[in-house]
Amino acid sequence: MGASGLRLTARDMLKFGILYHDEGRWGDQQILPREWVHDSLAPAINRRGGGAYGYLFWLFDFSVNGIGMRSPAAVGNGDQCIFLDQRNDLIIVSTAGHYDKDVGKNSALIRDRIYQSFRFEPTRP
Repeated sequence: MGASGLRLTARDMLKFGILYHDEGRWGDQQILPREWVHDSLAPAINRRGGGAYGYLFWLFDFSVNGIGMRSPAAVGNGDQCIFLDQRNDLIIVSTAGHYDKDVGKNSALIRDRIYQSFRFEPTRP
């Protein structure tokens, strides 16, 4: 995953996902400042057509069963992805080999297949 030759296994990608899911904590140690994790997953640049970009994380906006979702994702060359979903306590890691080609296929499959299988209840205020 990532540019410049970073090579990670799916298990290593999941560790990054867990680190961000747990707000920078790994076990009982704060590895990344909590504020950095929050800032990196927040919109820094809005994208035309929806979504945004944080600090090395894409922020995808989509709808599942009429419920609006925003999912941060680390997306690397070849469509390697780490999707973070705090709302559903979910981390999805996917690997692929679409190097230097049109990417987004894994993202679309996750959105269109995995999320569509969920039964969401609207968040109560």
